Amino acid sequence: MFVVHVVASFFSKPQEDPTKMVDRYLYAMRLHDDQLSDISARFQAEMKKGLSEDSSAAAAMKMLPTHVCSTPDGSEKGEFMVLDLGGSKFKVLRVKVREGTGMKRGGVETEEKTYPVPKELHVGSGAELFDHVSESLKDFLHEKNISLEKKHPLAFTFSFPCEQTTLNQGLLLNWSKNFRARGLQGEDVVRALRGSIDRTGGVDVEVLAVVNDTVATMMTCGVDDQYCEVGLIGNCSAL
Repeated sequence: MFVVHVVASFFSKPQEDPTKMVDRYLYAMRLHDDQLSDISARFQAEMKKGLSEDSSAAAAMKMLPTHVCSTPDGSEKGEFMVLDLGGSKFKVLRVKVREGTGMKRGGVETEEKTYPVPKELHVGSGAELFDHVSESLKDFLHEKNISLEKKHPLAFTFSFPCEQTTLNQGLLLNWSKNFRARGLQGEDVVRALRGSIDRTGGVDVEVLAVVNDTVATMMTCGVDDQYCEVGLIGNCSAL
């Protein structure tokens, strides 16, 4: 009887409007200017610590060279394929970049499709994971009626820490986000991707760059805002 009474009491009370409830919670989480200034100072201090060879090992914010030497200035143009791998799903995109004219900055048009990554591929072999990626790329090209006869420039957003010596090469340092695919740690992920694309066949691409999601976010925002110089996702940052 007690449980029945509690349930009846709950449904008999007028329920709070969902929008007002969200606003109430957001209001409780607001930050004052002095708190924001303190967060900014701590953020910059950790970035400097991560950038220093002497203190990077102890830094909470790890900084890795990306070999991205400039942000968008509006002169970029072209059509590119993009692979975005970093979670339970990944995306294949076609990105068209328009060059700016006069005072008008360039623009970006995208077509994309999200593909699930089965859980067994998270812990299977790296070859199987990348074969799934390359097969999905081929499926996207077919679905969008994109020519398979010409070579497509491709960028690879790989949302895991890599050691890079060039823009289109990255050695996987360690997995995260519940990924533990075998045989890739310490290996060049671009080379692994090219191998899978060759096995799939019927697709001709040139991998121009591999970046993590933080850098990709910074570069994307830079198309619309030339003052964007920092990207932030979770506990990763890019400059």
